[in-house]
Amino acid sequence: MSLDGFDVKLLAAIQEKGDITLGELAEKVCLSSSQCSRRLQRLREEGYVSRVTALLSPQKLGFSLKSYVVVTLRSHAAEHTSEFSGFVQSSPQILECCMLTGDADYMLKVVAADLKAFDHFVQGLLRLPCIATVRSSLVLRDLKETTDLPLPL
Repeated sequence: MSLDGFDVKLLAAIQEKGDITLGELAEKVCLSSSQCSRRLQRLREEGYVSRVTALLSPQKLGFSLKSYVVVTLRSHAAEHTSEFSGFVQSSPQILECCMLTGDADYMLKVVAADLKAFDHFVQGLLRLPCIATVRSSLVLRDLKETTDLPLPL
């Protein structure tokens, strides 16, 4: 299915404010509430909207440290990738994990309360037999941080 102008406006509006009411949404995109509801349902069913969630403040919740951790596995054998995947899935401080091309295998986006908590996390990672190398970079300042995808206009 291709998106029309109203679909793009709906996606932009809910991306900007996930808790927008149906009435506010209808007014914003110049459609009736029932049309908005039907279109939103279709966009969800077709996978354009995977979920609606709240963005919480890491700082307010005590996560003052953010880091990017680059990991290289000893090998790509099934037991190593499975062990690493299990660690990633069971570690709530890992916000993102991406498999990479190039010199390293994975990049993790990690939050921690402080350097001591981050060190504890890294030591746990290094104890995994599947890990060959770990390199980390602490974030000093965010220049841009968004979850908004660029939409066709």
